[in-house]
Amino acid sequence: MNMKSPTTTQCLAIGAALLCAASTSYGAALTFTGGNNVDSNWNLASSWTGNGGVLPTSGDSVLLNQNRRAFVTTDVNFGGSLALANGNLLTHIAVVDVRTDGTFAVSTASVGSNNGAIGRIDVTGGIMTTTGSVLNRDTINLSSGTLSLFNAATSGNNHALSAVTGRSGVLNVTGGVLTAGAAMTSGTIQFRSAIDISGGSFETVAQTFFAGTSLTVNGDAATIALTQLNQNNLINRAVDFNFNFGATNVSSIVSTGFMSLSSATINVDGSGYAGGAGVFDLITSGNYTDDVFAASSVTGFAGLDGVVSASGNNLILTLTTAVPEPGTYALLAGLTGLVFVMVRRR
Repeated sequence: MNMKSPTTTQCLAIGAALLCAASTSYGAALTFTGGNNVDSNWNLASSWTGNGGVLPTSGDSVLLNQNRRAFVTTDVNFGGSLALANGNLLTHIAVVDVRTDGTFAVSTASVGSNNGAIGRIDVTGGIMTTTGSVLNRDTINLSSGTLSLFNAATSGNNHALSAVTGRSGVLNVTGGVLTAGAAMTSGTIQFRSAIDISGGSFETVAQTFFAGTSLTVNGDAATIALTQLNQNNLINRAVDFNFNFGATNVSSIVSTGFMSLSSATINVDGSGYAGGAGVFDLITSGNYTDDVFAASSVTGFAGLDGVVSASGNNLILTLTTAVPEPGTYALLAGLTGLVFVMVRRR
């Protein structure tokens, strides 16, 4: 059978069809071009390039850089991959702000870049959810509303907040509600970015560990609840738990399941404390499996001595009135004697 070769026009048509199919399969790469250094609405099709002025959807990956700031105040039908400041513009910052009445879902997110570019996610009243990992090289702020990590995961080893060597970001929780793995029945939640909590609620619903990072608790206005806290004796699970007391107390970390702290260093600061002696829960659990921790330090409690220790299933801080050193007693005795001699002479 004699088959004819396709014409040039036919070849071009076939190539165009294949190109369209490829674009549909892998999704577009879109760039946000809203106002430079001006808060701009995410839901304006005219603010996006790379997709014919159409709003991004779950098949897309999007980029904000060069001082672009997008706010979300409605239901955003996205669900794709988000990147903030994915470049080397060290003096520029890219921001997404999820405000009151806004709902914002992403599959994965990358905040900042390896070479120092700045990015930030602010949740200031709305709801932000992720189904995959968040690579945090810079800053995430939760001050009001809800941040839900891995809201669709049911198992697996999930990196809720990851970082790269030499550039770890920070999550600041001053209010609102953070949940991680709300639907999980097994697996782990791993935090590899620094976390600073001074208010709001921080909750995980799966076995949790913090890897090569720090969790800092400031004051006593926060609620911190973990299903299981597993800082077992592994190098990649070393963590500093920093407790900075307020005037009267500090928020406890509550592990409703078992707890292992063999790779955890406990640092307690009482510079802001105005109370007296007492016993305080730092971390409580249903089962403190090894009753040990890597190291501890207690500083800043004026006139008080502090000791971190295990007590049953909990890790506690015991504050007692400072006892003067022997040299101090000798000095006091000498002063008393001097006063006595002076009185006798008079």
